[in-house]
Amino acid sequence: MKPLKLVLQSFGSFVHQEIDFSQMQENLFLISGDTGSGKTTLFDAMVFSLYGQPGSDLKSKTNLQSDFAPVEMEPFVRFDFEIRNQIISIIRKPKHKRLKKRKSKQGEDYIWVNESVELYIDGVVYTEKDVNARIEDIVGLTKSQFMQIAMIAQGEFRELLKSDSDKKKEMFRKLFHTEKYNVIIETLKERYQEYSKKNNETRIFIQTQLGYVTFYSEYLESLKEGNLADFDLFLKNLKKQLDQCQKKKEEIEKKYQAQVIQKDKVHQKYLQAKNDMESIQKRKQAQKEYDDLCLHIQEMESLRTQNECMKHCFEIQPVYESYQRSQQEQNRILSQIQMDQKSLPELKFQKNKYEQNNMSLKEELDIHKQNYAIFKKESESILPLFQKEKEIRKEIEIWNEKNKQCIWESYFDERNELKQRIEDKQMIKEQYKNAVKDYLEINDFYQKVCQYQKYKMEYEQLNLDFQHQIEIVQNLKMKEDEAFQLYINNQAGLLAKDLKDNMPCPVCGSFHHPNPCVLPQTDISKEIVDSFKKELENEKAKLESLSSSLGSLHKMMDSLSDCKGQEVEEIRKLVEKRKNEKDEFEKLERNLQDLINQKESLEAKCQKEFNQKLLITAKLQKYQIQLKSILDQIKDYQSEDEIVSRLNQLEKKMKLFSNLYDEKCKQINDCSHQISQCESRLIENEKLLELKRKEGMEFENQFKESLNRYHLEQSVFLQLISTISKKDYEINCQMVLDFDQKKVKLESILQSIEEKEEIPLEPLFQQFQIQNQIVNKILNEKNQLEILYQQNHRVYEELKKVSSSFQEDLILQNKYEKLYKKCSGNVSRDAKMDIETFVQRYYLKQILICANQRFEKLSGYQYQLILKESDDFGKVRNEGLDLMVHSLITGQNRDVSTLSGGESFMAALSLALGMADQIQANVSSLCIQMMFIDEGFGSLDDASRNQSIRVLKEMAQDNKCIGIISHVNELKNQIENQLLVLKDEKGSHAKWNFL
Repeated sequence: MKPLKLVLQSFGSFVHQEIDFSQMQENLFLISGDTGSGKTTLFDAMVFSLYGQPGSDLKSKTNLQSDFAPVEMEPFVRFDFEIRNQIISIIRKPKHKRLKKRKSKQGEDYIWVNESVELYIDGVVYTEKDVNARIEDIVGLTKSQFMQIAMIAQGEFRELLKSDSDKKKEMFRKLFHTEKYNVIIETLKERYQEYSKKNNETRIFIQTQLGYVTFYSEYLESLKEGNLADFDLFLKNLKKQLDQCQKKKEEIEKKYQAQVIQKDKVHQKYLQAKNDMESIQKRKQAQKEYDDLCLHIQEMESLRTQNECMKHCFEIQPVYESYQRSQQEQNRILSQIQMDQKSLPELKFQKNKYEQNNMSLKEELDIHKQNYAIFKKESESILPLFQKEKEIRKEIEIWNEKNKQCIWESYFDERNELKQRIEDKQMIKEQYKNAVKDYLEINDFYQKVCQYQKYKMEYEQLNLDFQHQIEIVQNLKMKEDEAFQLYINNQAGLLAKDLKDNMPCPVCGSFHHPNPCVLPQTDISKEIVDSFKKELENEKAKLESLSSSLGSLHKMMDSLSDCKGQEVEEIRKLVEKRKNEKDEFEKLERNLQDLINQKESLEAKCQKEFNQKLLITAKLQKYQIQLKSILDQIKDYQSEDEIVSRLNQLEKKMKLFSNLYDEKCKQINDCSHQISQCESRLIENEKLLELKRKEGMEFENQFKESLNRYHLEQSVFLQLISTISKKDYEINCQMVLDFDQKKVKLESILQSIEEKEEIPLEPLFQQFQIQNQIVNKILNEKNQLEILYQQNHRVYEELKKVSSSFQEDLILQNKYEKLYKKCSGNVSRDAKMDIETFVQRYYLKQILICANQRFEKLSGYQYQLILKESDDFGKVRNEGLDLMVHSLITGQNRDVSTLSGGESFMAALSLALGMADQIQANVSSLCIQMMFIDEGFGSLDDASRNQSIRVLKEMAQDNKCIGIISHVNELKNQIENQLLVLKDEKGSHAKWNFL
């Protein structure tokens, strides 16, 4: 993957920038510029185009639109690159704001547009949803892997270099996907905990069940204390005791059944004697009741005869009642006939009288109806005219009032006055037309002067700090030289201490030693010399930082050189003066606009009032003509009330005569109806009377025949019916029936029960109780034994179920516990390293092979990076990924934290390059021919920096494009291809510079 072109529009601090990488003459180039100019933004743009996210995790995905570009400019990034002889082009637009076509009611002028991406492969466009996955397949790397290969941030790898194994473990897990080994550990832990929990629950279950055991066992106490070694022996012993208990149960059951049979025989004998006793008592009671019943036989026979006679009376009673009703109906009909015969002549005379009076009323009613109809027709045409007259007069009053309220003349005068005031204000405005421009120019100059003064004060303070830091560095340099010379002399003295003539010198090889070095009295170690050197490096870094800050401030002051020597107070007063003029101009402009708006409003009102005046005049003329026409038509009448009053009088008279006539007609109809009803009733009643007479004679004959049939006198019948009711008759019948039934029942009992001799019950009952106590005693013994057996048998069955599975689960628990502790590094007396760290250690070894190829060159073949040996691991924390520095000169190993600043950079750079090589080697068909290194060269001395550049140039010769992002000035003389990034008030800009 080799970059060809990068285009940024409204992205980050760039408004529009196009970078053509094909213009480079070499594959190594420098991206330089001031801090914050936008150097790293170029790499962020490449990463965003590929993965839809900026390179740095600290940057927001939704805030990539440039603040320097106008809102209407659409942001996008276009990245063209070549991979496997194929040209790929990606255009990705971030989520951004866009101006609305219409303003919303809420006052928001823009809307958010979602992210979009287009992929071009050999001219074919892809815009489907899975285009991001397609890009990742083409590149062959995830974003995190791409950031490790293509972007080396030295701060991160210096931290990785010196971090502990746990931090390295988290990073390698993401890069090499070793989380599956952690999953193995978690799975083993879950299995171990699962079986541990299950076995603990089983132990608790066993302990609980053992509490229910009531049999004695020599193993029971130890089992209850948690020792389950004798668990199987206990189960066998419990089974044996259960079998013995079962045999004893069977013996007691046989004994119990024999006693129950004996008890039943005694009980049957007692029940038989009891039943015989009850039969004897029952016969005695029946005989007594039968004797009492015989005393009332004669009385019951008399009552039986009376009931028979009453039965015949109740049969005759309906015929007698029908005969009585027939006589009453005949009397009622005869009375009605006599009344109708009397009232019929009177009704006919009244009807003739009503008919004569009604004829004269009919003639007068017709006359009043005719008069009312004529006047009503005439009033229907006159009355609406009175109403219309009122409406027209009301409209005339309304329009006259509107005519009085019309004030268009006053609006016309006010408009002319406003017009004059506007002309005066415009003349004054002309005098202040340049006030805003003058204020903006002087205020901008004032801000620059203030900024220059601020830079000047900072520069003076930094200069003092810089001079002080130079003194510190010089003093430390002298101390470091003295310590180093003392260390060299000490080493030479040690070598020369044992030198003798004719022995070769280990340094120069000479056999003669005329002036051997004397061992100094003061002893100094290599660690002290290194501490002086490390302290000097730190102070030099501070001096370089101060120098860089002074250079930046000097550039800023040079950009404001026209502000040099200016008095801030005088310029401030001039700014205030120009501001007052600007405020006066703006106030005048607002007043002028208000007057213009008032003038336009008055002109509209004036025109509206004039049009209203014309409309009022036309309306008044129209209503006057209509009013004159109506008055001519109603001149014969004084008022509307006069017509209505006369019409009401005529209607009232007409209704009066109409009511009288209707009333007379009703009276005539009532008389006619009554006459008709009376005549019809006479005819019907005469016929009905004849029928009732015949019916009465028939009922009378039936009644007499019934009395003769039952040999009853009429007087006897009437007496019985009046004295004995039907309810009394039913009670008497029931008494006779109950007497007969009771007598039959008692006779039956006396016949069915034989006379027997009485047997005493007490001795039999006592014998039964004794036998019952014997049976209950055996039953209690049997039940207690059954409860004992069932309880222990249930415990035996429950424990037998878990016995086999419990032993298997214990074996599996021990197995998973050993595997988990071994894989997680928790085995006591062993190094604390889990299986994931063990696998990552293999990857780190491969990384160190690649890293040491460069670290040896960069360090002058002095050092190598190695993994800490397992024999040196501690027992407290994981140290499987800890790094050590191996000296190729002394053969000693030391911790990476002892490296100096420059050595740390070289080690971190080598580690980063090795990491990139290893990731690229693990991903099949990966072809990444680009790399960016961000900062870190400022901590190197000249020799180390030159060596680093030589190594990177060698890498660039392999057709690999390498970009260094740095603001170190010395690199500008060593790298010919330079991409300069500048930033001003219009945003960032980039251009190529070839030396």
